[in-house]
Amino acid sequence: MRLFYKIFIFSFVITHQVEAKDLSSVPLFEQDLTDAEIKVIGHSEILKSITASVESSQYQAKSLKALAYPNLSLQASYAYLTEVPSKTLGPIGSITFGTHNNYAIGPVLTYTLFDNNKESKNAESYDLLGQSKNANYLVQKKQLELNIRQVYFRVQYALRELILTAKSLKISQAQENDIEIKFQAGASSRLDQTQAQREVINYHLKYKQAQTQLALFLRELIALTGVGIELDTSKPIPDDLVFDMPNGVDTPTLRVVLDPLESTLKKFSTTPESYQKFTMPTNDHPEMQVFNHEAESFRLASDSEKSGLWPKIQLQAKSQYIYPDAVIPKNIIQNTIGVTFSLPLYEGEAIRSRSALKLSEALSSDYHRMQRLSDLTRDFSKARDVITSLHSQKLLSERNVREAKVIEQLTYQSYKAGKIRYLDVQDSNLKLLQAEVNHAQIESSILMETATLQYLSSKD
Repeated sequence: MRLFYKIFIFSFVITHQVEAKDLSSVPLFEQDLTDAEIKVIGHSEILKSITASVESSQYQAKSLKALAYPNLSLQASYAYLTEVPSKTLGPIGSITFGTHNNYAIGPVLTYTLFDNNKESKNAESYDLLGQSKNANYLVQKKQLELNIRQVYFRVQYALRELILTAKSLKISQAQENDIEIKFQAGASSRLDQTQAQREVINYHLKYKQAQTQLALFLRELIALTGVGIELDTSKPIPDDLVFDMPNGVDTPTLRVVLDPLESTLKKFSTTPESYQKFTMPTNDHPEMQVFNHEAESFRLASDSEKSGLWPKIQLQAKSQYIYPDAVIPKNIIQNTIGVTFSLPLYEGEAIRSRSALKLSEALSSDYHRMQRLSDLTRDFSKARDVITSLHSQKLLSERNVREAKVIEQLTYQSYKAGKIRYLDVQDSNLKLLQAEVNHAQIESSILMETATLQYLSSKD
């Protein structure tokens, strides 16, 4: 009876030695994946830069297209001559040829009649360059979506790992309390007591390591979305742990709530049977469109340069209010119309060289496109093969977790019955944690590879 009383009192003391902490005042970070995908697009300075660059190409194209229309301008000139020539003509007297003040003002119309479409090809080249940049915008947008999803999945996995580690830490603490009671009652050895304390320390260290990993992934998520930059992410915990925290851990600086990993797996995780929604990368992929439009832009720029070898014919018409009228000091209106013809006879191969330069850049874009398509096809096949393997691993992992739980429970029951050493209990606890963490990692990897397949696929 005395032994039972001692065990009861010591158990009560151990159980209530740590007061429950009020964590309601700890800041809460809540983010769902859909909102994160929206936030990362609006927060990206790269996309804003590409948008500005697209507008730049569009304005350049408009500027060049305007050259195909007549140009009407107002021209004015003024000149003061210090010396005006004069001539004495005998009895007639002195004649002055001109005046000190000379001015002219009036509208001037110019229009290019023929330039072998040089400027129109150049304008179309900038149009295609703008389309290439717009395709690059889509590429960067898809890459941001891929990045935010993969980071979000990492945070979800880190949250799951921290929960599993916290559960293992609590189990080890409960077992330590149990052994401590037995040791005080003389029913357990000093070796078992020390091993139990060492296991608590080991899981406490794993808890801190998992928490640090969560903090790193969480900071990356915050940096991508721009939401929560002011928060202290040094010691985050899942909000699920607020009322179920192990004893002796540091007070958290942040509570985290994300989409449940199960719902994310259901929404995004693909299976080998659902590959038909993803297609192999083709020339329709945004990355290929970047190079296609870019190459065509360079080819048109090359044709535009080559057009400089052809004649250029321009019409000019003007009507000016002039003073003086030749040598007569009076105002007149002078109307002029004419055509200019220009043809390069020798320019040191400058035009042909510029044309060849643009053509070489077009070929470079073509080769780059073909290499990139080969790389994307390879990555698509690799991701599909990896997912096939991961799904077979997942089935084995689920079975491994179930059996590890049974072994952990039976092992501790055997230890309490005095049949095995506590070292065997430690080993079964560790193997259960490893099995659960490995299973969560497999699920996270499936999500990662699915996101990669979605990026590589020509169809969204």
